[in-house]
Amino acid sequence: MLKILYLSRLRQSLSVTLMLISTLVFGQDEWAESGEIESAEVIIEKDREVVLPQANRFFDKVPPSIIDKQAVPQTYDFTNYEYNGSFYQPQIKVQQLPTLDTGDDYKNYVKLGYGNLNSPLGELSLNTSNQNVAAGLSFRHLSFGKGPVNGKESASSDNEASLYGRFSGKKAVFSANLDFNSYARKFYGYNPSLTPEDFEVASQRYNRLGVALSLRDNDDSGKVQYNVGANYYNLSDDFEASENGFNLSLESASSLTDNIQLIINANSLLTTYEDGNDQNRNLTRFQPGIRYQLGELSILGGANLAFANDTIANASDFNLYPHIEAFYKLSNKWAIEAGITGDLEARTLDKLVMDIKFLSPQVPLVHANKQFEFNSSITGSIGQHVGIKVGGAFATYENLNYLINSPNNVDRTFQPIYDEKADRLNLFTQLMVSLPGDFTLNTRLDYFGYGTNDFDEAYHRPELIFNFNASKEIIDKLNVAFGSTIISGIKVLDSNNFETIELAAGVDLNLNLDYSINEQLHSFIQLNNIIGNEYKRLLFYQVRPFMLHAGFSYSF
Repeated sequence: MLKILYLSRLRQSLSVTLMLISTLVFGQDEWAESGEIESAEVIIEKDREVVLPQANRFFDKVPPSIIDKQAVPQTYDFTNYEYNGSFYQPQIKVQQLPTLDTGDDYKNYVKLGYGNLNSPLGELSLNTSNQNVAAGLSFRHLSFGKGPVNGKESASSDNEASLYGRFSGKKAVFSANLDFNSYARKFYGYNPSLTPEDFEVASQRYNRLGVALSLRDNDDSGKVQYNVGANYYNLSDDFEASENGFNLSLESASSLTDNIQLIINANSLLTTYEDGNDQNRNLTRFQPGIRYQLGELSILGGANLAFANDTIANASDFNLYPHIEAFYKLSNKWAIEAGITGDLEARTLDKLVMDIKFLSPQVPLVHANKQFEFNSSITGSIGQHVGIKVGGAFATYENLNYLINSPNNVDRTFQPIYDEKADRLNLFTQLMVSLPGDFTLNTRLDYFGYGTNDFDEAYHRPELIFNFNASKEIIDKLNVAFGSTIISGIKVLDSNNFETIELAAGVDLNLNLDYSINEQLHSFIQLNNIIGNEYKRLLFYQVRPFMLHAGFSYSF
């Protein structure tokens, strides 16, 4: 009985198999006759991590990346802020809003606006490019017919123009730039014990012409990378002072083996300062080193040699500093770095003018000798969208520059003074957030502490600097950027009674609105110093009050 049942089930199985085979053959015949393919969905799942070796190019360290199987990795670009001077007085700039991505259709734009305090704003950018050649020019004007004190007697004007060209070949890239800047200021920071009628309001204008040439390699596969530059500038003012500067620079790295590089960096700055007494100054730096890569650890060991002639008695003609850098990748998300170095930091009239536009005639110029600096930081990411960097540096200086006002503040100008021995401590923390929906946030807090020798305080250098910037497209076509800067702990020397006083903290809040009318036409509103905080960064010099600019920009 069991045998009969088994044979019966075997016959049923054979019957079903023959029916399936005949159906498949029949289906193939129909496909061949009709020539049609039925729609189908194919799902391919890929779950493999691709791990690339750490880049060995010397110019920039690659930040640790986030490896996440379920999301595209988010990278963070931390800016290293080196705060060498505190006595500048530019208006706080709001974080720029992201422009509409129109591909290569619109490479040029014009921007026109107007604001309170009689302040016209104009920008122009023209660019052209093909596969190997790019060129362009830009212009920007911003002036204030009125200022924070006595209307037009605290007016100002800034003009910037630039012309550039770039040729890219298979092996090298050649670039050329021509820049012109003009800055005009009224000296409005008078002593409250005096009245504006007690003196004539003076003005100053700085004109700067600069030319820059560079040649760098364009072959990432080559064993030698290099960047050679030559720069010239001429700076002059209405007080018949002028400075000419010429700088040659070299950055190079040669791969000796797969994990060893020879690094050679050098530059030579020659300047001539004329303001009654001519001063010919030179500063040459040579920095050789060896970079060694061992797994996740990168070490650079070398020296920094500096040669200079200066105008102060205690300045050394020759200086030798150690130069050691170490970078270690702790994981896919975290890395630490540290260094020991020293340098001779250039102090020229050109650099001082970029910080402050209210300098007195016959400015004393001395290079700052950073004899020793130890710095360290840790960089990483929390989750997919948050990046963080925490670190600090301690440095010892000879001839570190501070700033004081002229005696009795009669001409309302300032001049640098130099501390024979000084220490500087900088601790910082930086946070970056980038969320879906084009929301970005960048905030940084810096603390500075100074140990002085010849003076009671590090005059006009702040103790705390806090920067906050955020941007978001809140509704369709409307982008909003908010910025805030807080500066506190600025101590100054009142030359009227030689008393050290601390300026009130400055709080600057800014807002930028940008509405895309279409791909080419945008309207904008910029609000600066929204709360109208009447603070000072320089003794007796109040910053501008609430400012509003509105206008349009057009891309073509």
